[in-house]
Amino acid sequence: MLRGRRGTWSSRYASSFPSRNEVYAAVDSEREYQEYVVEPSLAGQDQGLTEHTKGDELVLMKVYLDKAMSAAASRPTKETALDFVRKIVGVGVRCMENHGAPPRMVPREAQGQDVQPDQER
Repeated sequence: MLRGRRGTWSSRYASSFPSRNEVYAAVDSEREYQEYVVEPSLAGQDQGLTEHTKGDELVLMKVYLDKAMSAAASRPTKETALDFVRKIVGVGVRCMENHGAPPRMVPREAQGQDVQPDQER
């Protein structure tokens, strides 16, 4: 079972994956883009968009998930599945920024270690 690049995945493949910092930078760039599109003062015009409810955010995530799945199943297009994943994560981050970010409770014995899904409590 794959547990991410810090888990059981072979180290010979790890160099081809982005670091966590690179992943977070991609998400930050997505959030900057979302703020540019939504914030009229940054975009220079009123886009007519307002703060989204939690339900709105979930619907957007589902829409982008459907698009990601379609992109993954079809020939390469302008936007790849990973472009949609970045959008999904960005919407999730925005939702947590606007509505709260409850932390994941990690078992004491697992802190600082990789946790396999069957070890979650």
